[in-house]
Amino acid sequence: MQSAKGHGANNRETAPGVWRLLQAITWAGLLLAGSWSVAVQAAGQGGPSSAPLTEAQVKRYLQIEIELNQLLRRYQANAAQYEDAPRAFALAEEKHLASRGFSEADWDSLETRIMNASTAITDYPDLVNDRAERKSEVDEVCTEAQAMAGQQGQMKAEQNAEAQAMAAQMRAAGIDEAKVQEVLRQFRNMPTVAEVRADQCQQMAPVATMIHEDERRWIETSRPDWPAVRPYLEELDQLTDWAAGNTDQPPVIN
Repeated sequence: MQSAKGHGANNRETAPGVWRLLQAITWAGLLLAGSWSVAVQAAGQGGPSSAPLTEAQVKRYLQIEIELNQLLRRYQANAAQYEDAPRAFALAEEKHLASRGFSEADWDSLETRIMNASTAITDYPDLVNDRAERKSEVDEVCTEAQAMAGQQGQMKAEQNAEAQAMAAQMRAAGIDEAKVQEVLRQFRNMPTVAEVRADQCQQMAPVATMIHEDERRWIETSRPDWPAVRPYLEELDQLTDWAAGNTDQPPVIN
């Protein structure tokens, strides 16, 4: 996922399946520094499909994800019955997905598409506002740079005059000439405000364009799935909260 923005209670960036994975990893005592990164990256990857998701697929995802989380909680509650409870759960999870017609790879792909679409739907208004703000900032800096371009010679002359005045003061104070020359050298190498603005304009414009294109690609990749996901945004939020242990009951899927 791109992006990294938080939504408070509506945090769809961490998918329910990732919470389930993290619980299983923690349960096994294997939550090392890199485990969170691996889990989140896995939930943030996924390629486009030939057909948009349907509401039936999203509904089925919610139902099965609830089943998987309930399965995990049963294994956690009865861990003493197993020689290797986390391994037993992993096998049971794979078997349960297979009984529902999914390989683990297919399930991860479906979850990724649903999470990407739900996050994109929620973030889209902010992305539009951010894009407008970036454009405004770039335009302001580049307009200033253009206006100052004709003042470059005057600014450089004023800067040199200031340097010579400081050098005179240093010599009057008996400061070593080598140090005076070092100060003059620093002044000569110091960019003017016009040069700073021109450099900022040259750097900001391509960066803003790159960010815009990355956001556009991310939005357009998930957009075909929006109609199927949008009706279930509330249930996805509730599922994420329940999977994370923030609520006692899973969502009711009708």
